[in-house]
Amino acid sequence: MSDDCGKRRERNTVTPTPGKENTPPAVGSACPHVPLSRRIRDWDPVIASLPLFSGLCPESREDLLRHARIRDFPKGKVLFLSGAPASRLYFVLKGWIKISKDTEDGREIVLQMLGTGDGVLESAVFLNSAFPFTAQVAEEATVLSISASGLRERMKQDNQLAGNFLTLMARVSRDLVREMEDTRLKTAEERIGLFLLRHFLDQGRGSRCIRLPYDKSLIAAQLNMRRETFSRVLGRMKRQGFRMEKHTVVMPGLRALCGFCDQDTADKCAVHGTSHCPHPHCAGDHDAGAPANIRKV
Repeated sequence: MSDDCGKRRERNTVTPTPGKENTPPAVGSACPHVPLSRRIRDWDPVIASLPLFSGLCPESREDLLRHARIRDFPKGKVLFLSGAPASRLYFVLKGWIKISKDTEDGREIVLQMLGTGDGVLESAVFLNSAFPFTAQVAEEATVLSISASGLRERMKQDNQLAGNFLTLMARVSRDLVREMEDTRLKTAEERIGLFLLRHFLDQGRGSRCIRLPYDKSLIAAQLNMRRETFSRVLGRMKRQGFRMEKHTVVMPGLRALCGFCDQDTADKCAVHGTSHCPHPHCAGDHDAGAPANIRKV
């Protein structure tokens, strides 16, 4: 057990003051007498797997979660608006959250789609600033929220927690750069193929069916293309044996999307690097990303 945990147990010891009423600790401060809510305990295996909690001893995790909340939100619910104070840090436990910004002429620009395990605009919480974008539930979601002020105070006391938060923000930055690269350097066909491949791997390789995580119009917006372009590419894929059902894409074979693979995606594939991998040299292969019979002529 880490030294931070031992120190925290000493700080958590509450000594009553004779003749005075003991003031309850503020939200976000350590309090050994406040039990974790039943919902927090039910979700603990998922919460413990979040990068923010990596390597934390049980006492540290419980201290941070004593005043946390878990709430279910329906599709369309606004989590917060652009300009709202970042008073809580949010994590998606289930479902999808859309990060967007409205332009001066009223158009909505979709910047990110956040799913299970993702944090929501962590940098605003770290900097104690306003949220720069709007967060809205794209598909029914379960969300964990933690007091931002309490988190910042704990990071001053817990080096492991502070390191985890910095690592978390570094990963977010890396992923944003990857998304920018995808939207700037890849064709529409490559963006759609890679999107489907990543969700195929996330859902498991055992089925040729890929369930679309949210509306097609939202997928098109996330991939920085018009809905018409998205539909045209799907039409070309149909001619290559793909089937499009209401919320599902059915591949003609389990390896039908392997030609779209890149290095980041290959790292998540159990077949990559083995003799069964049909596309072993995918790293940096932008020109050959899409199978020739699907590319736009």
